[in-house]
Amino acid sequence: MAVGDFNPYLPGMALLGLPHALLGDTPLADARLWFGAVFLGALALAARRGPRSAGGRGGRAALVNPALLPASCPAVALPSAAGGVDLPVIGLMCLGLALAGRRGGAVAAGAAMGAAAALKWTAWPLLPVALVLLAVTAGRRAAGPPCAPR
Repeated sequence: MAVGDFNPYLPGMALLGLPHALLGDTPLADARLWFGAVFLGALALAARRGPRSAGGRGGRAALVNPALLPASCPAVALPSAAGGVDLPVIGLMCLGLALAGRRGGAVAAGAAMGAAAALKWTAWPLLPVALVLLAVTAGRRAAGPPCAPR
């Protein structure tokens, strides 16, 4: 077995290559553009749909939503410039955790985490963390298996 025999990408990653397959070598078909779009879209949704901070009366409004801070992190800036394939996985994982931390977001959190897990296997270790977060915020029934008796 050689190193080249190992492929860390799952079938979901092929969806981000469809524009290139359909449109050819055009700027809009560049997969790096779609990696960044999925990443920024997922972070924007996480900022909009994630848990709300407990700001009291008279508190100052935050200038930047904390869910958008990973977009400005140097560890994200380099893959953004170089077209890192992990960006959509990271964005969907952040979205899944943000939704899992909000009451009533179990289905949406599962969809976001499932999409991340379908892109690359590196998202899989975060799934138990999301289940624990769901169990704490939405109750054990929301984090249980879908076929378990309710």
